[in-house]
Amino acid sequence: MSTPFRAAEKKFKDRSLPSDLSTVLDLACADPQRAYEVARGRWAGRFDALTCKPVGHHALAVESLPGALISPIHPQHL
Repeated sequence: MSTPFRAAEKKFKDRSLPSDLSTVLDLACADPQRAYEVARGRWAGRFDALTCKPVGHHALAVESLPGALISPIHPQHL
């Protein structure tokens, strides 16, 4: 019996095809200063892969995952 985690893991471990990362949240895609890095990289997700809403000034709440918060800024930079 496979868990949902293992099923998702198999999707990304398959080496025969390039991985589809269109459902993976990639915060670098939203940062214009990292556009060159994203363009050069082999892997790129999407900034809009998950529906998020702002929480305070420096965090995002993932609507589909209650309790999940994303802080794209390292705490020392706040």
